[in-house]
Amino acid sequence: GSVLVIDNGADTIKYGFAGKHDSMKMIGNFAAKSNAEKRNFIGSLDLAKEKVKLLFRRPHDRGYLINWNAQREIWDHIFDAEEFTPSDLSLLLSEPIMNPQSLKQHQQEVVFEEYGFKALYSTTAPSLSEYGYRTTNQDRRNPCTLVVDSGHSFSHIVPYFDSFLINHGIKRVNVGGKILTNYLKETISYRYYNMLEETYLMTLVKEKCCYVSLDYLGDLRKARLKNAQNTIRCEYVLPDYVSDHTGYIKEPNSKQEDKEEQLLRLSNERIAIPEILFNPSDIGISQAGLAEATVQAVQSLPEELRGPLYSNIVLTGGNCLFQNFQQRFETELRQLVPDVYPIRVFQPEKDRNAQTFAWHGGCDFGIRSDFAKMSITKAEFEEYGHELCKRKFIN
Repeated sequence: GSVLVIDNGADTIKYGFAGKHDSMKMIGNFAAKSNAEKRNFIGSLDLAKEKVKLLFRRPHDRGYLINWNAQREIWDHIFDAEEFTPSDLSLLLSEPIMNPQSLKQHQQEVVFEEYGFKALYSTTAPSLSEYGYRTTNQDRRNPCTLVVDSGHSFSHIVPYFDSFLINHGIKRVNVGGKILTNYLKETISYRYYNMLEETYLMTLVKEKCCYVSLDYLGDLRKARLKNAQNTIRCEYVLPDYVSDHTGYIKEPNSKQEDKEEQLLRLSNERIAIPEILFNPSDIGISQAGLAEATVQAVQSLPEELRGPLYSNIVLTGGNCLFQNFQQRFETELRQLVPDVYPIRVFQPEKDRNAQTFAWHGGCDFGIRSDFAKMSITKAEFEEYGHELCKRKFIN
């Protein structure tokens, strides 16, 4: 039978069939309620006439899947639209790192008892990324991989030896895309317009305008300059919700002044938002940034693993899509790591970008010859229950 691969992220769901890389589709993992239109929008706001003052419901809270009522609604929407019949399919499902046992058990019950999938294999997104990396561009002689996964709720640094996750080496930084969007909302609401209810719009502004600075203090000085000398500044035309629903960046030299258009002038916000990934202390989170946490994770492991880990780092997760992210990460890491260790950082690009890389890893994983042996069938689950899942889903 076919294997359905679902990378069930806190921000987006990537789904498609194992072995078919072009079957992947991606929708937002949310249900948005519009009071104006008295209806729900699931996974996408394309059909919403007004994308303002929407109430978002997300199945994940602080990175963990706790609201199965919302998740069911979104899965049902996908299965109906795609005409999937769960009883004919095996499921390869991603779950958060360090997922508590009670949440795992609930997930297994939903998959088998409510949806009736034929079989299940559950693992973490970094493990799928590691598998995808190992099958495509891995230095075969090096058994170690270090996955830096920076997603919606938080960022993890996850070390692997011979494809096994080294649990005590995992480090977590409590900064993800959600905090960045919220901080951008607060900053803009304080300085310009009240945007506290415009989560959707602020996420778009963050993705289009923000980038990682390679010289933060120098760029902050530039952002203070007037007019043409200020190379950081950009103007974002806010949507009017009649002809334009998303807004766009205004060309710097366009002369025409449209009286109607509302401009949002961004200057140091463009670099200050992604900077939080590297310096969480900027907003009062007393944790190390991504590069420093990577060093902490590697230093907590035996010395013979450190060199191989530094020379095999994979960047995944939506935050890696910020411009200059890889360059900044590499530069900062090089300053912190002793010179005897060479550093090699890989960031997936093009159609398998950092956001979808874990799904593509799962797409390859689902066609392994031993996949059926590794997964748990519905009959086995009914007979042995959660204990068997605990034994089989090691990673």
